Amino acid sequence: MARHGTPDGYLGGVVLGRRNWLHVGQESGGEKAVNLFSLMITCNRLGGEPYAYLHDILRRLPTHPNKDIWQLTPRGWKETLAPKSPPLSPSG
Repeated sequence: MARHGTPDGYLGGVVLGRRNWLHVGQESGGEKAVNLFSLMITCNRLGGEPYAYLHDILRRLPTHPNKDIWQLTPRGWKETLAPKSPPLSPSG
């Protein structure tokens, strides 16, 4: 049984949708999905809000300086760019 707070626990949503993940289209689509899951799990483990993280970095990505690209990683974002107040929910 997977426990929340362990790597298995963070993949619970992926396991529940396992049949859906069989049809990502191409191998490259699966690789992109794995990269996205990795970012979300890392953000969650660091205590960040995955929706707020993605929303913010996707907005910043086109104009963010290359020398500061580390700030767009989950850890860099939390330390330097994350809002200090509670984030809005996806519907808010």
